[in-house]
Amino acid sequence: MKVIIVGAGKIGLILADILISQKNDVTAIDLNNKRLCYLQDKLDMKVINGNGSYPSVLRNAGAKDSNTLFAVTNSDEINIITCQIAHSLFNIPNKIARLKASEYINESRNLFNSKNIPIDYILLPEKLIVDYICKLIKYPGSLQVVDFADDEISIVTLKIHCENSLIGTSILRINSYLISLNVRIILIYREGKIIFPTESTIIFSGDEVSFISRKKDIQHIIVKLQNFRKQYKKIMIVGGGDIGVGLAKKLEGFYIIKLVERSKKRANKLSEILYRTVVLHGDTSDIEFLNEEKISQIDMFISVTNEDESNIMYAMLAKKMGAKNVVAIVNHSVYMEILKDEEIDIIVSPKLITVSTFLSFFKKTGLVNTFSLRENMIDIIEVIVKKTMNSKLIGKKISEINLPRYIEIIAVLSKKSVILYANEKIISENDHIILLIKKESQEIQLEEIISEYL
Repeated sequence: MKVIIVGAGKIGLILADILISQKNDVTAIDLNNKRLCYLQDKLDMKVINGNGSYPSVLRNAGAKDSNTLFAVTNSDEINIITCQIAHSLFNIPNKIARLKASEYINESRNLFNSKNIPIDYILLPEKLIVDYICKLIKYPGSLQVVDFADDEISIVTLKIHCENSLIGTSILRINSYLISLNVRIILIYREGKIIFPTESTIIFSGDEVSFISRKKDIQHIIVKLQNFRKQYKKIMIVGGGDIGVGLAKKLEGFYIIKLVERSKKRANKLSEILYRTVVLHGDTSDIEFLNEEKISQIDMFISVTNEDESNIMYAMLAKKMGAKNVVAIVNHSVYMEILKDEEIDIIVSPKLITVSTFLSFFKKTGLVNTFSLRENMIDIIEVIVKKTMNSKLIGKKISEINLPRYIEIIAVLSKKSVILYANEKIISENDHIILLIKKESQEIQLEEIISEYL
């Protein structure tokens, strides 16, 4: 597939990386030559220096033969006009625009359609990250919460701390303990290694356990697995950009929120629009400032500035000074590798969060959702079974489906019923199938898996 990306910032880089890994022909357009050189060096792809909303630049990028255009600059207006030109002059079938302004987003249903402005999908990366972090706050003790199957099914990761009473307990006994709840432990991460548990697997201190369940049962399961009931109350957000402001707006009124911004001008502006958030002008690398703001009383400290290094430093310092839980947004995978054993409770990767949305734009194979776990060693994918896609699954029991050893069906949503141990389940049209794919050392293409086995 031939794809054009207009905008070579963070979102453009994530997009290009994903699309090239899926064997697409990708061209990036940007006015910033430095960004383009970085993309070209990192991904060995075609780049064009120019304004992506200009017809001549799009033509030079091969718009006439392109299937999809992503307009992901920092300007909503440029993204909108780029999609309009891509439609009017080049008839590009799929046009995706990144939007940030609520003025456009709130009117999206009336504005963006075939009769008005021809944008097929709206991309809201900041909102995705805000929603992801809010789920971590909603479910204290969780390291990761990812939803599937129209939000009926969730995969949750949590850490087993040294005082947990389940240490030394087998999966068989834990299953008995959780028998009243519809839950399945799908993997354990221990000392850098992934373990796919059997009934005899024993839980150790420090294990990170991932389970799949009905979304409505998450809170009960976390309480049982962690003996953890306390809800977060006091939250400090560092960074007054789109993500920080989005978090404050969504959380204020439910929690005690402090937002810290280094720019005095920006802090003054935010204090006028965040009515139930305490907006502070300050520097969270300043120990005196943190002490004044009683950092040791903060239940969750969240650093969401535009700089990885700052987020890492702020989170580590806050943890050292007594913040109970710390979260840092980190874009570069090299930092994520280094930080595995450091004192940061949760590292949020924008790439992992946004990849599922990017891939869901291409639904011809029935793939509607995907999420990578454990440094991309595990993919969780969701497929909707359709007769029109000549699915090989319809009418078969799961036990009769011949899948390779690295693929496992871990859940099925059928007519609002969640089935986790599903060997005797007969697959029907419109069932949502959740699969766990062990990548091992091979390059696995999701669309090839779906077409060959599903």
